[in-house]
Amino acid sequence: MEKIQKNLTLAYKTRNGIKVLNKAKLRLDKKLMDILQVSEQEKNCIFLYENNIISLKKGIVEEEIDLRNKNNIIKIIKNISIIWEKSRADYTIPFVSIPLGVVNQMEINKEDKSIDIFPKENELIIKKGEKMLSELEKEKKPEINPSFLEKISENEYLKRNGSVITIKVGKGGIGKTFITTQLAVGIAEYGLKVLVITSDPQNDVMGMCYPKEKEPEYKGGLKHWVTKGEGDIVKLRPNVDFIPLEDAKFGNGFRAKFPNFINLMRCKYDYILIDSMPMMAIDELYHKESDKVIIPLFGDKFTIRGAVKVMEEIGLEKILAVIFNRFDNTTEQKLNFEEVKNYIEGSGVLMPKPIKRLSYIQNMTASGKTIWDNKKTIKNEDGNEETIYNNKQLDETRESFTEIIEDMISKTYTEPNIIKI
Repeated sequence: MEKIQKNLTLAYKTRNGIKVLNKAKLRLDKKLMDILQVSEQEKNCIFLYENNIISLKKGIVEEEIDLRNKNNIIKIIKNISIIWEKSRADYTIPFVSIPLGVVNQMEINKEDKSIDIFPKENELIIKKGEKMLSELEKEKKPEINPSFLEKISENEYLKRNGSVITIKVGKGGIGKTFITTQLAVGIAEYGLKVLVITSDPQNDVMGMCYPKEKEPEYKGGLKHWVTKGEGDIVKLRPNVDFIPLEDAKFGNGFRAKFPNFINLMRCKYDYILIDSMPMMAIDELYHKESDKVIIPLFGDKFTIRGAVKVMEEIGLEKILAVIFNRFDNTTEQKLNFEEVKNYIEGSGVLMPKPIKRLSYIQNMTASGKTIWDNKKTIKNEDGNEETIYNNKQLDETRESFTEIIEDMISKTYTEPNIIKI
């Protein structure tokens, strides 16, 4: 089995005005639990540390060892138990505590929390991680048709290095398509090119950008693009394209050719956003081709329980952001917000301010408008241009999306290359 990359969860406390390491945890997702063959009933493990390598396996050792010299830990063998924390939303979070001396000796800290896990039969071998590379940093070399790229001179073309982000939920009705559309148009505000695709044959993305009576018609959608290499593209906004989906029947030909389609689109767009429906068989393929995942959720315990399950299956290292949508600011929702915030603490996953439930948003989306519409450009006192939005009710909503977009760009954007053909 190949290497698994994860981050340790580190917690610090202030002592005499200095922040010092207080706790170090390794969260165990379903994959790691299955490898160890452990459960809430069988949670005993043997922890071994030597030569900056940790071994973790199911069982109990009769004799524990803690061998140290003045400055270093030489060897540790000890019994530990998997800890199951129960949340208010009735889901459990399994983790193991890593001795602080081991963490310090392996030079794992808040600037570099990554670890590499090498699975063996019923055992995990853990080493300090190499730098985590996003999928877009990995070498991808699809065959490129020059006519597919943006021509900038006689023999020079712009080849983009697109990042693929899936917006994924555990259940429907959370506002996934709203999130996808606002992100797409918002990213384009930064001058970047965005493509949106979907696993929903209702193509509600179009309804988020056009009144129903003005939705564009199309002939060849996503399936035609993937299998034939061409099709229709719907313009949602400047620099925002959408490829509709004809139906939800995906054959082997589509599955085989989809990775190449994505790689080609990476060359044409800075971002590819996937509006992914829950429970669709194609969702797994979409997820596999994604660099990062964004998870929208409600503030109720049932949605959170499902979202945590999704996060465990995916792994926190692949999640870019968790977004509370249609937030009512009740006591329960505020407590659940803090609980999810604690769950992802130390993982690098962004959690912006919740997006409040507003009747204005419902009316806006029904008319095919986005939060980035209804604006004007003025010159401020310094003579610089400034964008002013007329719908002040959405200022907090735009702030939340702006925080996500700027975090996304800082972590995943790569400048285009100029290639000669």
